[in-house]
Amino acid sequence: MAMTSPAPIDTQALADHVEWVRRLAYALVHDVHRADDLAQRTLVAALEHPPEDRGRLRAWLASVLRNVARREARDAGTRVLYESRSRTPEPAPSPEQILTRATAHRDVVNAVLALEEPYRTTILLRFFEGLTAAQAAARLEIPAATVHTRTQRALERLRAKLDAHHGSREAWAALLWLAKPGSVPMTLGALLMNTKILAGAAVLLLAAVAAFVFRPGASSDGGLVSASPGGSTLRAEAAAQAPSVASAETAKSDRLAASSAARVESRGAGPSQDPPQASASAIIRGRVIDVESRAVAGIAVRARKGNLQASATTDADGRFELEANDSSALIEAVSERYITVLAGELTAARSSAEPVLVVAPRVTVAGNITSQSGSAVEGARILWTLPDDFRGRFREILDFSREDTWLAVSDGRGAFSLGAVPAVRDAQLAVSREGYQSASLQAPEVSTWSLSVVLKSAAATEGSWSGRVVDDGGAPVARAVVSTGREVAVFCDDEGRFHVSARLRDRITFTALMPNYLPAILEADGTKPRTDITLRLNAGARSVSGRVLDASGKPLGGATVWLADPTWFGHIEQDPLSVESILGDQGLPIVTADDNGEFTLRGLAARDYTVVGMHPRTLAIVEKSGVTAGSTGVTLTISNADVHAEVAGVVVDRQGNPVPDVEVGAARRGCSLAIPPNGRWINNPTGTRVKTDAEGRFRIRELARDGTFLTFDAPTICPDSLFSPFADAAAIRMRVLRRCHLKLEVASDLEADRFEVLDEKGAKMEINIWKGESVIGDISGEITKGASPMVAVSEAAATLVVLHRGKEVRRMPLTLTPGAPTIARPQ
Repeated sequence: MAMTSPAPIDTQALADHVEWVRRLAYALVHDVHRADDLAQRTLVAALEHPPEDRGRLRAWLASVLRNVARREARDAGTRVLYESRSRTPEPAPSPEQILTRATAHRDVVNAVLALEEPYRTTILLRFFEGLTAAQAAARLEIPAATVHTRTQRALERLRAKLDAHHGSREAWAALLWLAKPGSVPMTLGALLMNTKILAGAAVLLLAAVAAFVFRPGASSDGGLVSASPGGSTLRAEAAAQAPSVASAETAKSDRLAASSAARVESRGAGPSQDPPQASASAIIRGRVIDVESRAVAGIAVRARKGNLQASATTDADGRFELEANDSSALIEAVSERYITVLAGELTAARSSAEPVLVVAPRVTVAGNITSQSGSAVEGARILWTLPDDFRGRFREILDFSREDTWLAVSDGRGAFSLGAVPAVRDAQLAVSREGYQSASLQAPEVSTWSLSVVLKSAAATEGSWSGRVVDDGGAPVARAVVSTGREVAVFCDDEGRFHVSARLRDRITFTALMPNYLPAILEADGTKPRTDITLRLNAGARSVSGRVLDASGKPLGGATVWLADPTWFGHIEQDPLSVESILGDQGLPIVTADDNGEFTLRGLAARDYTVVGMHPRTLAIVEKSGVTAGSTGVTLTISNADVHAEVAGVVVDRQGNPVPDVEVGAARRGCSLAIPPNGRWINNPTGTRVKTDAEGRFRIRELARDGTFLTFDAPTICPDSLFSPFADAAAIRMRVLRRCHLKLEVASDLEADRFEVLDEKGAKMEINIWKGESVIGDISGEITKGASPMVAVSEAAATLVVLHRGKEVRRMPLTLTPGAPTIARPQ
């Protein structure tokens, strides 16, 4: 009997659940941006793999959302770098359907973007960003009542414009719902954003703008109106009170949603753990400066954590104190005049740090991208980035300051808008598009709406290989990615063409990948470049599925499963990636088992793998080798033997004094990707985290004896690790070094371009540049335009060595003080 797939889900039915999915996502993660992302992914799952039982759609969406949340938490830090095709092919639309969909999409987007300010920004904040009226008011620093008025006037203008264009309200409202996600090019994403996420974003956008705004009979006051399953209407409005304070009804709704989600999450979560302590409010102190290091007084600062906000205003010295609802937060300045360049980023381990926020004047940048022939270039990425020497311009400690980038994508007319960006000297705009040579130019420091960029067509250069990637029917595969293994991978253009530069060698292996396809591999003579290479992809990327069980044979929900031996592919931009990452359209091949312990690893090549399962609490693992891609029913049983009942100890400094408030975390070596010739990229999954008490003591219950380690982190120390086996797991004594800060200033780059730091024994020390949660480490530091950034080294630093073109030019003794930056000026 032939198997049939469920019919595609009705977009209108899915739209009715959008706001509920958003609320549940927020209840799970308590972060508005992550919640939106999770909601988008959940809606995409509904579009791609609709449930058979449509009567329980809401329950099914809740289950999918929880699994997506777990997976997102495990995969934090990885990036999806590719756009992909839908997993479930749909019948090809007719030319008339394509035109109708494209027209509907274009008309709505153009109508919104053509609104004059301030109405355009208000509509985008309310219905694209999904902010409540109170949140939009806080963002714009205006009364909530003004947001209501602007929204009402903007909607009146939009309805009138669409009525006039289409002849009637019914005509354009019907057309709008034909513009389903994925049917037309979405110009809101780019290389760093997955097309599936864009499809989910499109559902959210259409639901917010079409169902809640443009549907005949929608409220005229701009309130979000959605149809409930029972047919009644629910209005969710923020009260017009203080700009940063949500209404009591909204808060009550959030509490009820969180309570419901907590009850749902408690089922099947595996063995019980100690109950988590309630999250207490934290006082966050910091400072706001401009790009010239001048204090910025009277500017609003807020810490965002989900929909909850705390706000404060800087004093005459640019300092602020605010109460945050959580010890981890992203802190930003809010102003119509300034835009945040470096935001404060705190984690639970660094909640006592004092971040420095850097702001710059707000300018608007927009323009057009054209080819040499003058035709519009659609889909070009325009990326705004800070100059390389930006951090070197400051003498402040910026360990807890995270920089941002701004990204836009050109539309069918070649037009783009980055919106508001900082006015920063020597900031750069990088413009790229498959099939064209990349361009780089200096970003404007004043507002401009007519920036013009001309891209040159890409052409094979001397010493390069070129060819096409096609599918099994011979059709070109746009945006397939091609690698030779050692060099940086490249994307194909819209015609499947590629150009790869590679070093000459005896043999070169070309690999082409596309999500949901099997790899196309070709070995060629590497001594003579070719221009006629054809790489043929075949559909049918494989998967492995099964269950994770505990020692008693019960399903182990929340277990982590990964591949121990992913296949190396190549570098894209600066990130090393595996074949499975691209075929499965994901980061590292890591998944989280659902409540029933079930898992599926997708995007596998036709070979055998070693599959690893990890207990979510003890971090004990089990490995099963020889698992053939395509296998189902794989069982991973994790034993509870060989587990420490308790790991405990004390953290002390160099002098033996206890160090309080150090976050001690359990971790282990996880998914590992071998990088030729001898590198390795490792994902270390984490488990229980605790903080040391006033006596520096800590305790972690149940931890696997083999393959695990402890991490030690705090804003005042240099992070360190202690690997098992422990000499005495019940009486660990961990000595940590205090963190110090150093900045080097010289007359010019002609005098020095790098530097090293030595300890008391003359050994080279690691030099770190912290950027919020991320860190860049090296054994030498860089000097650009006569200055280094403020770097972090340990208190064991004793000597500074100044280099120029790899040669030592001078050295000087160092005496560093923890917590106080040292400015070194070698004479």
